[in-house]
Amino acid sequence: ISVAGFAGYADAPILLTPTGSLHPNVADFIEDYGVGTVYVLGGTAAVDAATATAIEGLNNKPAVTRLGGTDRYETAANLAAKIESESSWCGTEAASAVLINGGTDMLAYGVAVQTAVYRLQLPLLMTMADELPDTTAEFITDNDIEHVQIIGGTDVVSAGVASALTTLGVDTVARVDEASASEVSVELAKMANNGCNDDLGLVSADRVALVRGNPDGVVAAPALASSLTGGFMVTPLVVNEPMNGANSLPASVRDYLAATPKNIGADKLNLGIVAIGGTAAVSEATMDAAIEAAASSGALTVTIAGGDNPTALADGSNPDEGDTNGDGVANSEDPVRPGMFVSLYFSDDVPDAGAAGDAANNALLAKVRDVLEINGTTAQVTAVSTSGAGGSCQPRRVKVTLGQSLRPGDTVSVAASPHKFGTAADQRTLAAATATVQAAPADRTRPTVRVIGIAGAASPLSTFTVRMSDNKGLGATTALAQTELRFVKGPGAPDGTITGVTHTAGEGSATVTISRPLEVGDRLIVNPGAIEDNAAPTANVSAGTSGVAIKAQASPRINSILMSELKHSVHNAWEIPSAGNPFGAGVATGGTAAVRINAKGDGDAAGAAGNDWDILLDTASGYDAAKPLDIDVRVDTRGKRVTVRWVNGKDTVGDLLAALRANSGFDARFNAGVLPCAAPLSTPLVHAAASRNVLATSADAGRT
Repeated sequence: ISVAGFAGYADAPILLTPTGSLHPNVADFIEDYGVGTVYVLGGTAAVDAATATAIEGLNNKPAVTRLGGTDRYETAANLAAKIESESSWCGTEAASAVLINGGTDMLAYGVAVQTAVYRLQLPLLMTMADELPDTTAEFITDNDIEHVQIIGGTDVVSAGVASALTTLGVDTVARVDEASASEVSVELAKMANNGCNDDLGLVSADRVALVRGNPDGVVAAPALASSLTGGFMVTPLVVNEPMNGANSLPASVRDYLAATPKNIGADKLNLGIVAIGGTAAVSEATMDAAIEAAASSGALTVTIAGGDNPTALADGSNPDEGDTNGDGVANSEDPVRPGMFVSLYFSDDVPDAGAAGDAANNALLAKVRDVLEINGTTAQVTAVSTSGAGGSCQPRRVKVTLGQSLRPGDTVSVAASPHKFGTAADQRTLAAATATVQAAPADRTRPTVRVIGIAGAASPLSTFTVRMSDNKGLGATTALAQTELRFVKGPGAPDGTITGVTHTAGEGSATVTISRPLEVGDRLIVNPGAIEDNAAPTANVSAGTSGVAIKAQASPRINSILMSELKHSVHNAWEIPSAGNPFGAGVATGGTAAVRINAKGDGDAAGAAGNDWDILLDTASGYDAAKPLDIDVRVDTRGKRVTVRWVNGKDTVGDLLAALRANSGFDARFNAGVLPCAAPLSTPLVHAAASRNVLATSADAGRT
């Protein structure tokens, strides 16, 4: 049980065999994987000489080295001495070691800390409950250990032992002070997720493991520490030994699972629970209890918002009219407007309704008809359709077409119902909701009109330009007419007349041609009501205005622009493409992009500034996948460029994210994550050595 730190240092799996024989599955593993070195732990009372000889006699002839001692305490110290790097416990920068009670009935405490010790490559030392063994003390003094982390309360490792450590010169002694191994494992899990994530090299937020306090938990440490989830450590939780298959989930583990968050950021947490060992180690009843404890989501909720007319426009386009508040996106914040359409935004996935007439569509239509009400009576619902919402992979928005028209002040409600609207994996009842139909704010803003004329230009101009704009858009049915214009010549200028107007209805610029070149003082008058906007139900019209031709000026030059009180409304995003670039998850994800980078709202890439940044991907000319992983991330603030160069090694999506986040310049400006419905973190990245200086796809969506 003291092997985890050394195994982490050696990047080695941990295998078990009986004392007096080499287990055939272990022999197969050593041969199949071409293992070149095997460390046999303990003396001949643990693994006898014949077993060591049998290992040496395997077809691949591995070198066998025995690491042992006169007892388990000395063996632990000797194993710790094989770790040639200095490591620190989470939150410290001191040379550290972990101390557990080495008694046979206390080994579950050691199981609880195995994965963290493997990940941190720490010495794992043993003590008796009330006495520090000489071999343990000698290791601490000989190796100048500055911090010792005790696992368990004073009933497990006494206060006297802690005092003895201080006497030896240990600077700090800390304790995971819990009364049981299960409680210790929960506290270690909390530690990993609250402050030690970086030290542990990223801890999985969506996976936990159930282990019993026996060797199963020891041999699981290498997988839980890295390989199970593509480089993310999986937290082990210690459960009790099941009695006749009964539930053995401790209360502390149950409470921890029940407290797991429903969401991490914008993503719903779908917690995966892995049991290590067969049902004799973790019973089915224990797994069922763990799943039940973690599945604590309440009723499905729904928000009633602005709807969308699914009918295509005359030009063939089909815009989403659900954006009733004009913020550029249709979402649950859009108020319901008069008309015949509403949207239901669910808090979680709903089944895809497919096309009208499909069985799924008919089933959803029936449910919506059962729950949707207008002014307290059953609503007339004629059609439903589904779409994604809020970045979800699966549908969360149900678009509803009504057979009756909504008026301002009407109440639209969803009645509480036993109907299950969620997917097969999320069969939750529906909570009630209500919304009031709001009339669109009245638009009383007139269109603005500006007349521009330039006289005496190097190339004589005979035209005025008329600029028009409106907050709701210009009317698309009537163009500016010559009858709505009047020309007045300037003082001393020759006579002239309007000879033509060029304008397309709805466009913001018109050209008015005069029969002679413009002279200073010439005036063009635009009559009141010449331009109208798109306001409904009655259009607003422009006031009368005029403009005078001015003498041509030397063009001004802008020397500087000062902007204050910046408000960043949208931040730019970049997607790493999957084909023809230094990396992509094409094999595993069908050629779709997997990674998205978003600018943070408080850095110098926030808002519109982010549109100037480039994310550059590069594979070094000498790239060698067989060499240790090396991803070089650099941030050029002057050039506004992030360069990601793959120098060597095979990697995964998770490795890339870890490399990006580890760069302080990148982390200060950007967030990196996996796109919804794209590759898992364990997806291998596919490298093309010939690809150089490939730009990530920028959305150019930043706004300030």
